[in-house]
Amino acid sequence: MIEWYYSQRHRQRNFIQEAESWLDTKFRTNAKAKGKFVDCHNLQASIHIACGALGSDFPVPRGMSQVAAQRQIATMYRFLKNRPEFEEVQDGEYEVGDLLTGKAGNGEYHMAGYLGEYGEQEDCIITCISGPGVVIRNLRDPSWSNKLIGHWRIIEEWARHE
Repeated sequence: MIEWYYSQRHRQRNFIQEAESWLDTKFRTNAKAKGKFVDCHNLQASIHIACGALGSDFPVPRGMSQVAAQRQIATMYRFLKNRPEFEEVQDGEYEVGDLLTGKAGNGEYHMAGYLGEYGEQEDCIITCISGPGVVIRNLRDPSWSNKLIGHWRIIEEWARHE
């Protein structure tokens, strides 16, 4: 049986606290400066690195804003599929710290981190979108739920614990 990095409660709390510290950071492709600018995949990588799930040397792919959406999706899917740190989850049950991938409203590839219950809402995610930047949204919102194409979890054995 696979042990997941965020299966421990204190790691889930760390994930949520680190995610919150990115709120209101503005969107900019390929940026990762907390409080200034970030994009969706650098946001997710930065949160997991700060929590010790990924090493600081984790090779975050550059955004491909000028690439066709289908190619973006295929490239990111292959990237995650070939990384030993990640396992694709098939059961549909979400846990704090899960990485969710999907198509954004404009058809481009998008990533979010699962927060679970947040405030008075269940099934919350943290993501970065053009315009407002880093925000917390509900996974069940049609802008996300209908576009979800991947669900990934970090494996404890491969976590860096930095």
